[in-house]
This record gives sequence, C-alpha cells and structure tokens, in this order.
Amino acid sequence: MTVVPAELRGDELAVYRTGPSLASATVVDFDHAKRYYVLRDSSRHPLTTTGLSTLKPGESVRVFMQFPAPPASTSTVGLQLPTFDTANIKIGG
Repeated sequence: MTVVPAELRGDELAVYRTGPSLASATVVDFDHAKRYYVLRDSSRHPLTTTGLSTLKPGESVRVFMQFPAPPASTSTVGLQLPTFDTANIKIGG
C-alpha cells in the first residue's frame, strides 16, 4: 500500500482544512515563464480531487485539478506535484 504524500495538499490553512487533496499542484508555462496554481472556490477550497489517502499496488485513481488557462499560444505545459517529476503535457488544438 502506498500513502499519498501530505505534500500534495499544500500548507495553506484554508486548504489544510479540506483534508488530503492535490491543492499544491501547479502548471508551468515554460514559454511565457508563468506558473498557475489550482483554482479555489468562493470559500477558498481547492478545485481539485480531495480525500486521497492510500493506493493499493497497481491501483489507479482518476483525479481532477482546475487551473487558469494559459495563453492560446501555449502548446506545452509542465504539471508539477511535490515529490514527483514534472510531467510535460501538450495542450491546445
């Protein structure tokens, strides 16, 4: 069994109260040198999957994270989660 790292939650008080989540995720637009953080609702809760705690070997889970949109000219972003390598993702049409 793998415990989902607490670092993925982030350390803001409003986020901390939501429990395990992916609130510390960021998207980096390397072309425009901008970092985008997970959006928050009007109560400052992260717009992301919450309630993650453990995964069994071979288990997968679908997750949700909502970020501001980078400029239309951006074709690749890096998804960054603490303790993980950056995942480069192609976006756009």
